[in-house]
Amino acid sequence: MTPFEVSRRSILAGLFGAGMLPGAAWAGKANTVHHYQAPFFTAHVIPGSPIVLSEHALRAEGQNVVALTFDDGPDTVNDREILRILAEYKAVATFFVVGSRAVHHVDMLKEMVAAGNEVGNHTWSHPMLTTLSPEQQAEELRKTDEVIATAGIVPKWFRPSYGDYDSHVLGLAQGEHLDTILWSVDSKDYRGRAPEIIASKVVGDLHPGAVILMHSIKHNTVLALPEILRRAQAAGYRFVTMSEWQRIMIETDSAMKLAQQQTTPVAAVTR
Repeated sequence: MTPFEVSRRSILAGLFGAGMLPGAAWAGKANTVHHYQAPFFTAHVIPGSPIVLSEHALRAEGQNVVALTFDDGPDTVNDREILRILAEYKAVATFFVVGSRAVHHVDMLKEMVAAGNEVGNHTWSHPMLTTLSPEQQAEELRKTDEVIATAGIVPKWFRPSYGDYDSHVLGLAQGEHLDTILWSVDSKDYRGRAPEIIASKVVGDLHPGAVILMHSIKHNTVLALPEILRRAQAAGYRFVTMSEWQRIMIETDSAMKLAQQQTTPVAAVTR
């Protein structure tokens, strides 16, 4: 049995809309990723997703797309340099911004989107969300959405700080029409590593459908970016926003379901 088939069977009943589970199905369940690389399944990257693709499935379908994401900004110096590098390599990314920083740099959010990139919600103050009250959790998401909206942007994606979430956080995100997204490749740039180490880590862990975690507040991340883009593109990868990534995941999932139906023998009808 393939990883694709195993993971599909493991999905809980009752999945609905936008890749999220109803709150009751997640009652009492808390999850913290803590910046490690997990095996790639969309069920992990989008918690509770009904779309369950492994890198093997994507590779078989020739979908060598990856989503580059930058957390913790905006940083007006680093992010502008990142935008310049992305444009040079004809690549795009998704920026998960912290509301308490974004409120001072709304024009930076506009620049990101104007260049073809996407902006997502990364909480207001970057807390461990599961340590907060439900009211505090709601405020972390709501205030950041409001700031992003002042730039004329309607965010689609939410990434919990530290990958820390529980049933209430997932429900709140869904209520704000946000898909919760984690990652499958961790650059570990937050550890103060040299640019060449960061680049080698990302490229070495790259796979079809990867969602790459980086942090735009780290200058060495900026220095590592050209090498990551150059080597990944030379290997045939294409960089897309999270929304484009999701569209391709859905289309690939649908194509594989259709192929499975067409290859499944039809039982003889008895009279």
